Amino acid sequence: MGSFKKSMGQIVNSQLSPLNLRLLKLSHYSQLVSDNDRLTNKNAQMANKNAQLASENARLTNKNTQLANKNAQLVRANAQLVSTNARLVSENTRLVSENTRLFSENANASNELWTWLRQTYSIKTVIDVGANDGKFARFLARNFNAEETYVFEPLTSYIPALESHSSSIPNLKIFNVALSDYQGDKRFYQNSYSPSSSLLRVSDIHKKEFPHTAGETETIVKVSRLDDLVSKENLKQDIFIKIDAQGVEEKVVKGGEKVFSLAKCVLIEMSFVLMFEKQPLFEEVHSLLVDLGYRFAGIKNQIISREGQPLFAHCLYLRSSY
Repeated sequence: MGSFKKSMGQIVNSQLSPLNLRLLKLSHYSQLVSDNDRLTNKNAQMANKNAQLASENARLTNKNTQLANKNAQLVRANAQLVSTNARLVSENTRLVSENTRLFSENANASNELWTWLRQTYSIKTVIDVGANDGKFARFLARNFNAEETYVFEPLTSYIPALESHSSSIPNLKIFNVALSDYQGDKRFYQNSYSPSSSLLRVSDIHKKEFPHTAGETETIVKVSRLDDLVSKENLKQDIFIKIDAQGVEEKVVKGGEKVFSLAKCVLIEMSFVLMFEKQPLFEEVHSLLVDLGYRFAGIKNQIISREGQPLFAHCLYLRSSY
């Protein structure tokens, strides 16, 4: 009986062992499947992360490209500015050289002119229209030993400079207005080069020949007629009038015909081309002065373009009765 049970146990064990083995294998396989699913999920997460990193890298690459393009644009813009600055420096050097040459050429002739005018006329009154800082008015007053000087300047910033000449210019009378042919307020274009400031805009020709005059700032100034500010009965004769009104010389004359009817000499800036928008040219202003009894007597100095074209000149007119 005992041997029979032992034999039966061996038989059962021999039959269950393969089953246990299969169960063990199934358990191990399930574990492998589970591990594989976990790894697959992990790989999917990493693939998604890599896709995000790739997208971020593409964005950063695109951003870097944009920055590189922007930097290239700035480099080109800077190169243009450097080139423009070099051109302006060259142009300024040319203008300085040209002015030096003109001053040198005109120095003796100019001195002789002022001497001749002083010896020919007994100038008692100087009228300076467009006086700027007053240095030329002081020269005129001293050259003629004038007894009184009237200066007209629309820019308030120059008034202190004009007032500083009071001790060196006898009976200096300062008017902070722009002269024209009417009275009121008017838009005024203050130029980056102050002597080119005007009631008119500078023209394209002006800006081409003198690039430093391209900038303008608008302001409002008082405008008046010369005849409304100065009584001809109170003026001491002989009278010398200088006009440098940047394109509105004709209106200055029309607004001061009574005073101009008394003057003996007029030194006036006149243009042969449009240096200011809508300005009258030489012929129109010349005709107006001739109608008032003046004759064209000569040119003090003339400014030409880079190509040699006459642009404008300071012209001398004398009363025809001389």
